[in-house]
Parts: sequence; C-alpha cells; structure tokens
Amino acid sequence: MKKVPIARILVTLFFVGLLMTPAIMRRYASSHSGSSNNTLDRQTALTRHGFYLEEVSHSAGIDLVHQAPTLDAELAKIMPEVASMGPPSPLSISIAMDGPTST
Repeated sequence: MKKVPIARILVTLFFVGLLMTPAIMRRYASSHSGSSNNTLDRQTALTRHGFYLEEVSHSAGIDLVHQAPTLDAELAKIMPEVASMGPPSPLSISIAMDGPTST
C-alpha cells in the first residue's frame, strides 16, 4: 500500500468543503428565513443596521438607462466575450499611452 501524505488529504478535504459551501449556505439560508421576501421595514432596518436605503430616483424625476457604447462594428461579434473578461491589468496596457509597456 502507498502512503498518502497528510497534506494531500487535508487539501482534498478543504477542496471538497469549498465545493459544498454554496449548497450548505443555501440550505441554511432557506431554513432560517421566514419568507422568501427579504425586505425589511424602515424601523427594523434602522434597529438592525443603523440606516436604511430607499429608492427615490423615479420620484426625483431621474430615469436613466445604461447603454453600452458601440466601439467598433468589426468587433461586434466578440464584444460579449471581451466585456466578460473585465478590465485589463495595468501591466498589460500603457496608462500614459506613450507606447507599449515592457512586460
């Protein structure tokens, strides 16, 4: 029989725990919430958190809808994939726009 290093077993158990965490948290949250509606009234929010947030943009006459810019028609086919990658790292771009970086 081969000896399995204890570190390997611990890493495996940690990884399995990480995989199981979302399911455990979902089960815990569903069993401890009285209803599926998680809204709090003002007083409960103030007591529990010390503040409350209220949607007032529509009543203030603000009705904005975000529209993504169209950068280049040739890139339209791949823009969803490019946008899903997030911003580039500072190491891969030249912030000063004075030429390529030395990475």
